[in-house]
Amino acid sequence: LLGAYAMGISNILAVTGDPVATQAYKGSSGVFDMASHKLIEMISRFNQGEFATGKDGDARTNFFVGGAFNCASRRLENEAKRFQRKVQAGARYIMTQPVFDLETARRVTEVTRPLGVPLILGIMPLVSERNAEFLHHEVPGIDVPENIRERMKGKRGEKGRAEGVAISRELMDEIASEVQGFYLITPMSRYDMIAQLTQHARAISANA
Repeated sequence: LLGAYAMGISNILAVTGDPVATQAYKGSSGVFDMASHKLIEMISRFNQGEFATGKDGDARTNFFVGGAFNCASRRLENEAKRFQRKVQAGARYIMTQPVFDLETARRVTEVTRPLGVPLILGIMPLVSERNAEFLHHEVPGIDVPENIRERMKGKRGEKGRAEGVAISRELMDEIASEVQGFYLITPMSRYDMIAQLTQHARAISANA
């Protein structure tokens, strides 16, 4: 972290990380001696000039640190309570995993609003029916609602990408006034889709 700061990196998203695939690496094991809220706490101490060697007010960092919010949880209120620990540790913003529908987005904004920190909503356009089904059934932490999967049904290629972008644009239009930003996630190296959504986000901002 201090090396990153020396290189000019000051914006940090602190996450616990995923378990190690032990079957792929013989003898490997997960190391979770520091959960994300503890990492945020450590970074906050750096900002106050507190290091392992002692306190040095002249060498303090200026990290802007945030945490991740699991919006696929069935109990978002509990997730908000967990994130409160991160706020108390020094988290200054929230970034979510991909959200695909307005109902979920609004529930996330409702439970996180009392936390008092900016909410950056994750947006990832779907590219095909197969992509939507894979994300929903195989990727932990991602929930693609049935109505969204139904819209992607039978679509792939150019039609699939167009529908995916349309779904993302509609969500951005509806929720923009309730969030402080969007985190655009590139699907399967389709940077052209993110370019379209970036332009759309700028248009929303210009008309706000």
